[in-house]
Amino acid sequence: MRGMWILALGATAMLTSCADDDSCICPEYKPTAGLATLSSKIDEVEGQLISRGFSFAEGQVIEVPNAENQIPDMITMMFYGSQGDFLGLGLVNPTPFAAFDRIANPSTSDSARIIYEDLIEAPEGDYTDMIAARPNDIFVVKTLSNTFAKLLILQTAFTSDTTYEGSVAHIHDEGRISFEWIHQPNGSRAF
Repeated sequence: MRGMWILALGATAMLTSCADDDSCICPEYKPTAGLATLSSKIDEVEGQLISRGFSFAEGQVIEVPNAENQIPDMITMMFYGSQGDFLGLGLVNPTPFAAFDRIANPSTSDSARIIYEDLIEAPEGDYTDMIAARPNDIFVVKTLSNTFAKLLILQTAFTSDTTYEGSVAHIHDEGRISFEWIHQPNGSRAF
């Protein structure tokens, strides 16, 4: 009987150590992480909107539209009022799928960092398909492949440049969102 307990404890110790070990046989279950900057650009002269989205499965920025017809998990969006005035930047899911849950928007980057690091599980949440993004926002994103990621918005920026061709004004707007992310590729809610 004592031998069975020792064997059971040894097996438990091996399983526990594998979950914390970088050489574990199942690396696809380890969260991936990084930094990224997305942008949206309106070039009124060329009459086009170019957005950059992000794919958590690929861990990379994807230009939209693209020749491969890749669909990112989220893209940047510039929001304008009815008079054409810039209101802010946001993140949008390019499909009709509720993807974003705002966890917090603390007033300081130190507080945001603490909340982001303490967020260890994606909530059941009240997800929406688009959300305004401001520095220090913390979001959970439900991806198109039904996995979860958490974001810390580090910086947002908007630039607008108007050039004139005779009396015709041409507007060039660009919005950028920089963020830190952690993605759990195994479908669990745990980060």
